[in-house]
Amino acid sequence: TNTASNAEACVGGIEGNSYGSEINNCYNTGAISGGSSSSKYVGGISGNLNSSATVKNCFNTGTISNGSSTYRKAIAYKTSGTISNCYFLSGNSTDTNATSKNATAFSDGTVTKLLQSGNLELVWGQTINTDSYPVFYNGSNALGVDATGVTVDPTTVTVGVGKTVTLTATVTPEH
Repeated sequence: TNTASNAEACVGGIEGNSYGSEINNCYNTGAISGGSSSSKYVGGISGNLNSSATVKNCFNTGTISNGSSTYRKAIAYKTSGTISNCYFLSGNSTDTNATSKNATAFSDGTVTKLLQSGNLELVWGQTINTDSYPVFYNGSNALGVDATGVTVDPTTVTVGVGKTVTLTATVTPEH
């Protein structure tokens, strides 16, 4: 958790000014402040999103502040570019390009599952009653994965978490 503060034009929790960059699977939990000028672009992930820049599968729970709410966004002030599958803690800021979620949705695994649904590989995890928000998958904190008693040859079937697949199997008794 960091607090970033800058009197310059663009301040973000991950990147200040995004030109053509791709920001995927990241988060900010620190307070971000762009100073007192109304010309400051301030965002929880990126201060200003330009050109073909994208922010995808990210969240922000930190507070965002500067002199003007016009240029203050929970994920990114978007001049152009794309924001998709991003979430922010309601009450900390606003952002019409991302989805507001309450503290319960962050702590009960709801946001973790939403973030993970945008990935084919395990990226996001959360230990309920321990992690108050999504964290990166660490090998033991996946949500919604229960494969007890099931063996799948990974060279034959690849399924992303949160995706649906129908398998047909023939069970042959051992002799």
